[in-house]
Amino acid sequence: MMKVGITTVDNPYDPIDDFDRWYQFDRSKDYRTCERLAILAKSSDEASPLDEFQAVEEAVDRLVELNPIGLYRKVKHE
Repeated sequence: MMKVGITTVDNPYDPIDDFDRWYQFDRSKDYRTCERLAILAKSSDEASPLDEFQAVEEAVDRLVELNPIGLYRKVKHE
């Protein structure tokens, strides 16, 4: 299954494979990427796993799009 994440260009950690260190770096820079992503994600407790995946991917794409200084980038893993 495909996994999608978001990161900043300066974060040396992978948000999918090394989330704890990625998150710690993100918080140390006060980027609050998870919080920003949560605001954009249209998810629900009743959503299927596929619907949840699509909601997260759409939120990642939107955050990258709204990012005027090029800070964010999308990460994908098979």
